[in-house]
Amino acid sequence: ENPLFYEIGMPGSFNTENALAAVTAARELGLPEEAIKKSLLETKVPGRMEVFKSESRDVVCISDYAHSRLSFEKLLSSVKEDYPGYRIEILFGCPGGKGLQRRVDLPETAAKYVDFAWITEEDPGLESAEDICNILKAKLDELGCENRIIVDRSEAIKTAIESAAPKTVIVMTGKGREEYMHRGNEFPAWPSEVSQIERYLK
Repeated sequence: ENPLFYEIGMPGSFNTENALAAVTAARELGLPEEAIKKSLLETKVPGRMEVFKSESRDVVCISDYAHSRLSFEKLLSSVKEDYPGYRIEILFGCPGGKGLQRRVDLPETAAKYVDFAWITEEDPGLESAEDICNILKAKLDELGCENRIIVDRSEAIKTAIESAAPKTVIVMTGKGREEYMHRGNEFPAWPSEVSQIERYLK
């Protein structure tokens, strides 16, 4: 057995870089090799780079909490590298009342990597979800990235999955396993993105 071979439990090229950094730090601290290998294999973060695949349709869904320019860049460049020859789609939105720069950063980053964008709500709070979606759409249109707005996120998830052609990866960002949607002053229960992927991805 090669002592330098490590297997990680989280997919994605960028997680390989993170794992190498963790191995280096663990070795410097003198941790046993078996403990390092076991930890890398067993480490999984709910809602972080969770991959689901429909073997019958050859459609892949990836759920991740990415919500900034840097995390979008890392995630989408990794997906592009890991799924050569696949159509790449993204489903995302921006929250209301904070991180306004994201409304420029996220569509700009997405447009570099994806073939299509589904624009939807993401905790709009006191803002109009439709208004936020229109801002994102305007930027994507400006960049020549094909897109469609479906404000209701559950409907967007269902439509994106059911309409996907074979050899398509749909990257869904921002919500992961969260079980609420911030609308107005309330946080009503909302079926997690992961649960909806599992429901519709046959």
